[in-house]
Amino acid sequence: MDKHPIPESLLAKLTPLEQLSDAERAYLLKFCRMDTIPPGKRLPAKNAASWFSFVIDGRMDLIRDGAVVDHIDMNSDSSRALEPVFATKDGEGVEFALATTPVKLLSVRRKAVLQLLDKGYEIEEEALFEGENEMLVELYESIQSNQLNLPTMPDVAVRIRMLSENPDVGINEIAKVAQTDPYLAGRLIQAANSAAYRGSQTIGTVREAITRLGLKRSTTLALGIAMKTAFVSKSPAISNSLQKNWEISVEVSALAHVIAKHTGKIDSERALLAGLVHRIGAIPILGYAEQSGWDETRTKQAMLRFSAMLGTLLLKNWSFDKEIIHAVEICGQWGRNSDENVDLGDVIIAARVYANIRSPEPEDFPDIDRVPAFGRLGLGTLESDRTLLILEEAADEIAGIREFLS
Repeated sequence: MDKHPIPESLLAKLTPLEQLSDAERAYLLKFCRMDTIPPGKRLPAKNAASWFSFVIDGRMDLIRDGAVVDHIDMNSDSSRALEPVFATKDGEGVEFALATTPVKLLSVRRKAVLQLLDKGYEIEEEALFEGENEMLVELYESIQSNQLNLPTMPDVAVRIRMLSENPDVGINEIAKVAQTDPYLAGRLIQAANSAAYRGSQTIGTVREAITRLGLKRSTTLALGIAMKTAFVSKSPAISNSLQKNWEISVEVSALAHVIAKHTGKIDSERALLAGLVHRIGAIPILGYAEQSGWDETRTKQAMLRFSAMLGTLLLKNWSFDKEIIHAVEICGQWGRNSDENVDLGDVIIAARVYANIRSPEPEDFPDIDRVPAFGRLGLGTLESDRTLLILEEAADEIAGIREFLS
């Protein structure tokens, strides 16, 4: 292997590396190698199983059944020169590539590239400011090396979530699973007997509680209780920050629930759940910040820029559905104005802005008239009757959610 530095700008031109951000390509440099191939030497197609290889200088012919079926020449104007030597993992039947001149060959570990492409989130290159490149690479490396301890969802919550996605599953099946966790069972019964749901008789069993609450709300509450356990730490240094993030999550979830009910376009229970998990990415960032000795400024910057990204990763690991994952991924894209129909992401964006307006310590969020989600949802300005009604209703919803999640 040649000991020559590989410029990041070179990676930005190559397929599929051009789909990655600057920070992601910087991270890939540790998985790159540069080799000099003499004329007449063969590169077998099986190389593609482990590497994306690119001709950086020189020419290679692709051979199949003894004939040249294609060629790659970095000095030509062809876009083929920017693609891997073997465009697919099996080389599409090509047996080998033959160097016809001295060739500089750049190879990048296939597994590392695919891991980045499959994360399901993007960091806009123009959105990375000074110092953020370094932070993102640091977080990536800690994830890849398992130094960053990602929280796990309790087994009972996983089972309930999976059951809830099966249309043939009913109250009895959910109740059987909930009963295996005494704490969860108790909280569901408590919620069913709360002021928001109390009927003429006191509920005493999990099945009765789920019947009164409804299957969707029971599932959401169960997952919410699981989410709360993730926002707990034995470390005094981050415990307060985690609690603050959880309280914001509860506020946003309640607002999202009310917004979804008013618009009638999004399932309100899914909106509540998306609100509860939209800050889940804060957990690994706060843990890593403490472990690495980051100061408050650096930690806040990482939270602001990368919380949604890591939240997306966590929810994918927990096998949440694409709609909720997408909503968390875009929940900080204030200027988003999609040509598609109103979606869950719009609801969470609007709920975050409303929650920030109500906060005693508001963050630097844009004004409502600069957030297209409000227009898409038909919510109007801050002073509109509809907005005031939503904020009023949300106060009761927040009190109810806090009652069973506190």
